[in-house]
Amino acid sequence: MSGRLPHGSGPKSNRWKGGKGPNGKGYVAVWVDSNDPYFPMAVKRSPCTGTVLEHRLVMAKHLGRLLASTEDVHHINGIKDDNRIENLELISPENHMLLSKICSGCKLRKQIKALVRENKHLKAQLPTML
Repeated sequence: MSGRLPHGSGPKSNRWKGGKGPNGKGYVAVWVDSNDPYFPMAVKRSPCTGTVLEHRLVMAKHLGRLLASTEDVHHINGIKDDNRIENLELISPENHMLLSKICSGCKLRKQIKALVRENKHLKAQLPTML
């Protein structure tokens, strides 16, 4: 056997679920092909594919250019999987660290996170209620 899995990889895989999912740290990772213009931003790369953090990809597409590794993308409301462009801002790593420390104790941010968790919980229960 050649070492390749019989199910293929990427969109050709029978396990394909759209190429998007959590990265284990609360962020969303997006699968990109090596032909994709945003492939150089991939954090995990093999010769043919890679994954880009969705918030960085959204900002890069909004700006129409690749992001430098020295540019951070901040989630304004503190919710790491809320990747709407209106919730994102480009910021330096130094300012991002300061802003994150200042905002981490903010009561409003904590309330937003609690409401988002509650909303996800209620949405998950909805199909069983119908």
